[in-house]
Amino acid sequence: MKLKDLANPFHPNDIEWRIGRSGTRGDDIWAVALCYITSRALHARLDDVCGIENWQLRYHEHLGETICEIGIRIGEEWIWKAGGGASTKFEAFKGGLSSAEKRAGVPWGVGRYLYKIPETFVKTSRAKVSGWNYQKKKDGSQPVPPFYWQTPNIPKSALPEGVDQKELKDVPKKVTHMDTKQVEALYVAANAFGVSTEDELREITEWYREGEKMTWLEGQKLIDDFGSIYSEYSAAQMDDGSDEPSEQDDDIPY
Repeated sequence: MKLKDLANPFHPNDIEWRIGRSGTRGDDIWAVALCYITSRALHARLDDVCGIENWQLRYHEHLGETICEIGIRIGEEWIWKAGGGASTKFEAFKGGLSSAEKRAGVPWGVGRYLYKIPETFVKTSRAKVSGWNYQKKKDGSQPVPPFYWQTPNIPKSALPEGVDQKELKDVPKKVTHMDTKQVEALYVAANAFGVSTEDELREITEWYREGEKMTWLEGQKLIDDFGSIYSEYSAAQMDDGSDEPSEQDDDIPY
């Protein structure tokens, strides 16, 4: 039994994050996340290092907190080390046990290195982002609007040897699409150059953006430059030898 192996870093899959503090700065939301190991990871580490028959847990209460003791059999003697944890808001009994277990692991070296990881500011978004965590809480007396936050990476110095993490993606940029007034302006601009049918306008628009949805700025450029764009489109149609507009579906691409 190598008790020093209890202190080895955990795989990122065994690490969980929670928001410790958050607040607002203008229209933006900032948040700081804290990392910790799961109870399952603690139990698995004790199994691997000590053997399933050589460790045990016991609990008692002290001043309203749950105290957990982890005992490891070394030779013929049981050695005990303890840690305490307050109950959580959501699952008072289970949360108190889990917190106490993880704190009891720290004197044995389990997860102790995580205390050296500084506070980690996470990327946040008020809009829903696929794969991000949802947060709804209040910090002190200051309400913080609900937001989404991205699970950060563990620092490389705290990773097990040979383990890498995927690079985090940036917050998706908000794209503003054409508004109703722009759509109306596009019809006016098109009509001024002899475009009188919706099919032809749709075909010109798809030619300009290759069928993708136009952003607000791209739509405005199309309106402002419709004359030259229509001329280029007409020339391209003549070069392709296509006299009839191609079949389109009913979706206008803006």
